[in-house]
Amino acid sequence: MRVYVHVCDSYITVHYCNMVLIITIILYTSAIFIMNITKSQVLWQVRYNLKVDRMKRKNIGAKPMSKLDKVFYWSSYTESLYRDNIITQSQIDRWSNPYEYRNY
Repeated sequence: MRVYVHVCDSYITVHYCNMVLIITIILYTSAIFIMNITKSQVLWQVRYNLKVDRMKRKNIGAKPMSKLDKVFYWSSYTESLYRDNIITQSQIDRWSNPYEYRNY
C-alpha cells in the first residue's frame, strides 16, 4: 500500500488505493483580522439565533428561554466574536446588553 501526498497552497491531494482525496485547508495567517461589524448586525444575528432556538424548544416541548438566559446568551455570543477576532474589546465595552433588565 502506497500513499502519495501532493501539497499545494490551498489543498492537499492524497492518492490512496487508486482513490484521489482532495482535502481543502484554510490557512490562517498570524495577522489579526478585525471585521467592521456593528451592534445592530450582531443584534440581528442574535435575534435570529434566539428565534431558531425558540422554534426548536417548542418542537421538542422544552421550556422557553428565560430573560436571564437571553442576557447570558448575548454576553457569551459577543465574547465568542471577540475570541474569533471579529469584534474588538472596545466594542464589547461600549455595547450594552439589549436583553438586560433591571428591577427597580
